[in-house]
Amino acid sequence: MKTWWDQRAPREQLLLLAAAIILALALLVQAVLVPSLKQRSAAEEALAESGRTLVRLERLREAGVTQAAPPTSPQDAPALAAEWAARSGLVPDPALTSAPALRFAFKAADPGAVFQWIEEAETGLGITVQSAQITAAEPGQVDAVVAFSAPPVP
Repeated sequence: MKTWWDQRAPREQLLLLAAAIILALALLVQAVLVPSLKQRSAAEEALAESGRTLVRLERLREAGVTQAAPPTSPQDAPALAAEWAARSGLVPDPALTSAPALRFAFKAADPGAVFQWIEEAETGLGITVQSAQITAAEPGQVDAVVAFSAPPVP
């Protein structure tokens, strides 16, 4: 290798050395800088999401929603969710609502009340939305069918 290097003209040696330095810098950028920038971007997104969550929690607190204790039994969850819906001004459609399955349907409901109720049910009962179908109804109203996962067993 030394012989090969010595056979190169000084200008070629300089160009090869510059190419090697550029290649090393490119590898360093790809191995260190790019992943660091991606992690920074992900951290900024997580921070922004945390801020949005805090704003939602503050809105719930201002609306008088407090963290309720989880139901003492899974059978209590449908009744509590229905009670909270009524408190939010939502009237379940009896033909499409199934309390044991944690499936609720609302016709011509206020969209803000629906989303607030969903968030309250998720945070207060420890249940998550399995599926939700929300469609525009009358102006400023929505029809919603929301199914939740089974509540956790205490």
